[in-house]
Amino acid sequence: MPSSGSAPPSGMGPPPEAMSSLTVLVSSTANDRLAQFNLSFTGITLTDTAGKTVSVLAASQSPEFMHLNGDSESLPAVS
Repeated sequence: MPSSGSAPPSGMGPPPEAMSSLTVLVSSTANDRLAQFNLSFTGITLTDTAGKTVSVLAASQSPEFMHLNGDSESLPAVS
């Protein structure tokens, strides 16, 4: 009896997972009332629709981004 649907033929595993890339940008704009702003990233986790998670931040980071003034800069993470 022929099979129907989208299930893989018997003996074949699930399709390979696709690789993704992620860039986290930090930015700032000028504000004469704000001379310093401290922010710490302790974790960044992505969750897919099936609930599977992956951590993309290698270690806690406290980036200084006041110097950017309208520009952006990537936050180092894992790939």
